[in-house]
Amino acid sequence: MVNRSEAEWVHIDIMDGVFVPNISFGFPVLKYVAKLSQKPLDVHLMIVNPEKFIPEVKALGAHTMNVHYEACPHLHRVIQQIREAGMQPAVTINPATPVAVPIPICAIPLSTITVLTSAKSRLISPGTLIRSVIP
Repeated sequence: MVNRSEAEWVHIDIMDGVFVPNISFGFPVLKYVAKLSQKPLDVHLMIVNPEKFIPEVKALGAHTMNVHYEACPHLHRVIQQIREAGMQPAVTINPATPVAVPIPICAIPLSTITVLTSAKSRLISPGTLIRSVIP
């Protein structure tokens, strides 16, 4: 169904239960999704130390690797490593992060920069269901 859709890519959220409170699936499931998908994969890692998994994400054939600003103390280095692995780097920002903090990343060529919000433009915590809105 997704392969026949007009979607340009498949976005996959990976959660570790540490950086965010929930746990999703890991690389064995991702390998199966990658095998079935005819769309480029955008792998969004909501995990601690996402740079450790650059080779695994690359091995999936992912087009984009999306990491959290708050999970990467050396964000510029991680972005460069993602790019060197042949993927498009993307960065997500948690709603609690002060707006002025991530401004320097706007100068870095990225596939996307995402600030977590709900469909009604209200802020949501990463790794939670959309119904968990921050007032």
